[in-house]
Order: sequence, then C-alpha cells, then structure tokens
Amino acid sequence: MTLTTFEKNRNAVNLLWGQNIRNAREISQITGVSLRSCERYVSSLKKMIVKRNHFTTAGEMKAQLEEKNPELEVSERIIRRELKNLGFASVLPRRVPLLTQKAKENRLVWANEHVNFN
Repeated sequence: MTLTTFEKNRNAVNLLWGQNIRNAREISQITGVSLRSCERYVSSLKKMIVKRNHFTTAGEMKAQLEEKNPELEVSERIIRRELKNLGFASVLPRRVPLLTQKAKENRLVWANEHVNFN
C-alpha cells in the first residue's frame, strides 16, 4: 500500500517534530510542505501532548518523564515553562483557607434559620 501525499507530509512533519524542530515555518522550509499545513500539523501535535489528560499536574508529568527516562532531571518549573511555550496555560491552584470554627457555627445558624424541616 502506497502512502498518499497527505500521509507523506504528515510523516515528514512528525519526523522533524521528533528531532525537536517545533517551528512550523522552519518545518515548512525544510520539507516543502505548505506553511498552513505545517501549522495545522504542529498545532495538532501540541494538543496531543496534553490531550491525554489536561488536568495532569506538572509534578505528575515530572514523575512520568523521570520514570520513562531515569537519567533525566527536570523541574516542575521547566515543565510549566515548556507548556506555556507550546501555548498551554499552566496555573497553580489557588489556596483556599479552611473554615474557622466560628464560620462553621455561623453557617449552621444560617441553615437552621432558612431551612424548614416540617
């Protein structure tokens, strides 16, 4: 079975992506594939990186990388920076203080006043 032009182009982009060439314009110049096609391929490759689980934390990604490549040392900060370079938002969760005892009591008082258990 012969490959179509589309498959050949996609394979060429994947090959360069694997060689850490991530710029669509550079890939287009090397392969001769149209710039717009390269932009679409690169965009889909970027999405596939995080698409598996977009709620994965930088710490979990770090653990996965170090498990697959024991000689690799990478920080969570580097992972967040690279995700940002790929166009993803990487946010740290907001700290929310626990309710104080007084706040819990106030909630119970309010609930008892506003809920009718007849």
